[in-house]
Amino acid sequence: MEQIAARDGVILSRSTLADWVGRLGIALAPLVDRLAWHLLQRDSLHADEKPVPQLDPGKGKTKKAYLWAYRSNDLQPGLKIIVFDYQAGQSPIAQEALNRIAILYAVEAEARDLSTAERKQLRTEKSLPTLAALHDWLQ
Repeated sequence: MEQIAARDGVILSRSTLADWVGRLGIALAPLVDRLAWHLLQRDSLHADEKPVPQLDPGKGKTKKAYLWAYRSNDLQPGLKIIVFDYQAGQSPIAQEALNRIAILYAVEAEARDLSTAERKQLRTEKSLPTLAALHDWLQ
């Protein structure tokens, strides 16, 4: 885009182009969400994961990110749908969710050798507050 515009004498900085792409992504998000919803209503779909390098700002290096492609099954009736999803490998939000879920796993590990009554008591004391906090955080 930068080179095409430059041929016509229009100078566009990469930061401007990047900003446009970001704004376009936000504007198209409801359409992508709706397509993904339709795709998930199908009996089956195809998925493919592709690790891709992503620039790590400030470090001058790359880190691993993932490009996911979800595709409808050609053998099923209906429109053909393909949805792409790009994820950074280290999402702070995903990491926070995993940390909270890990607490529940730790409680279950602690409860492994307890009686049914003791296990219920432990879950009431530790798991219920953790689940309530997780629910509030997710909301």
